[in-house]
Amino acid sequence: MNLNWKENKGANSQAAGEHVSHYAECGETAEDHMKIAIALCVEKAVSLLDINLKDESMYLMFEWDSTDSELTIVVTDQTKQRDSDNIVKCHFSALNKTMSLDNFKSEAEWKAHVNEYAEDVDFWIRDYLTTCTSFLKYSLIAAFHSGNRSTSKLL
Repeated sequence: MNLNWKENKGANSQAAGEHVSHYAECGETAEDHMKIAIALCVEKAVSLLDINLKDESMYLMFEWDSTDSELTIVVTDQTKQRDSDNIVKCHFSALNKTMSLDNFKSEAEWKAHVNEYAEDVDFWIRDYLTTCTSFLKYSLIAAFHSGNRSTSKLL
């Protein structure tokens, strides 16, 4: 499995200059393919750490958007407000169709399923990071959330 990365440049609202969004799409839903895709996203983000790190960098933030089935990875400061210039995003399009509210009997069932899947994504990232030697050489704290940054937890 491979992800085809595309770059989109845009204005960085948090600092002077541009940010670059490194974007890929994953059309798989099988668990083993999802784990591989997430590992590839982590590797892409880690490959950008040399150019992303600044003195104020503290977190490698993993953000799971359950509504759109999208993983965003960014380096941010201790306030979690000043992001790096390079952002990694992967949209899981096939999963997004599977996780549509229309596929569930009720909104409560959908929310439970979405929350459970967010826990799986959290676990897969944490599991991968424990063996990612290229990440371990950096002094960053890995954090994850599936809501907003104020509710992020350490990995």
